[in-house]
Amino acid sequence: MKDLTPFSLKEIQRKLNSINVQINLEHKEVFPKERFRLLSFYQYKKRFVDISPQGYFSFSKLATSLIDFSFVRSLVASSYKRCGGHCFDPASFFVLYLCRYLDKFKSQKSFVSCLHDKDRGRCYRTYAGISDNRIPCEADFSNFKKQIRPKKFDEIFHILVEIVKRVGLITGKILSYDGTLFPSFANYRGCNYACEECESIPLKDNFLKSLRYRIIDSLNHPSKIILGKERRSFAICPKDDLPASVKKRPTFRAFSFCFVPKEDDQRQSELAHILGLEKELSEKGLYLKLIDSSISRIDLTGNEPLVYVSCPKIPADLQAKIGYKRANHNPNKKVAVFGYQSMITTNIKLEIGLELPIGCISSSANKLDGSYSFRKRKTYRTTWIFVLF
Repeated sequence: MKDLTPFSLKEIQRKLNSINVQINLEHKEVFPKERFRLLSFYQYKKRFVDISPQGYFSFSKLATSLIDFSFVRSLVASSYKRCGGHCFDPASFFVLYLCRYLDKFKSQKSFVSCLHDKDRGRCYRTYAGISDNRIPCEADFSNFKKQIRPKKFDEIFHILVEIVKRVGLITGKILSYDGTLFPSFANYRGCNYACEECESIPLKDNFLKSLRYRIIDSLNHPSKIILGKERRSFAICPKDDLPASVKKRPTFRAFSFCFVPKEDDQRQSELAHILGLEKELSEKGLYLKLIDSSISRIDLTGNEPLVYVSCPKIPADLQAKIGYKRANHNPNKKVAVFGYQSMITTNIKLEIGLELPIGCISSSANKLDGSYSFRKRKTYRTTWIFVLF
């Protein structure tokens, strides 16, 4: 039999009484806005937690009854200014965020809908100090995240981990790590090494000159011109830090064009104007039609126009990468996932058979995920912000 008396609810409440006072004394920065300018106001209050004979209870009610979240107001005070309009109490918003994840709401929209419900949302409004006539909407939650930034979320969760450590539930003696891949909302478009520079790639100085000679050669041999046939011009990937596994430098289509008959009152295209071939094309009765283009901008300040193109293989999410995991129904098969790698750190306390997640580090997916190990420098202070963002 294991003696769980030191970790009973009554004993933990007794320890947290002094810990809550210590945490609030350690964070004394005054919130810049006066109380009458706050649309809500969080106040810590102990509540009786009902535990059913089967062991069921409300996680959000237990957390808000044990921990005083007033320190959040002081911790994020630097993110607010004395001037400006009214705002919600940041402690209220953090309690709402915590309740959403503790009670496993699938989305922010479903939680806000519950929060606005007269009966189902009453408990959450009470925990966070939200009045019935001042209930936040989804935009308020987004503005709050934008106001305090991810770094503040990280600091708040570090304090929560420190509180649990002082209670004695976290020792850091035994840690386990579990990584998993989760997809990004953005579609993958073909390049796993794209960066912001790929959105504006300068073409070579002689690119337009070579294209001009190519078109002039076609005009000198009109028998080889097939009207409406697509002709393509390609650009080479300029990245110098490609991995050794990429043996051939990738290319992509800069733009495509074709020759079509020119109408009498039709002006030549912008491409013909840039190449300076308006007269030659008009004499042949041809029109240079631009079919598809990756051109992002054109610099006309120099002697020769400098063309910049955007690689069509750039994914909408530049931070997400391709990683591989085992298929759910076939462990012998690997499945590609475009997204992120989440590494969850769990503290194991053998004495009482308790496992507590104490950190979550998120990084871009990698094709080598799961094939190597790493040394952990910190024992329990890791990053939690990706749980909320």
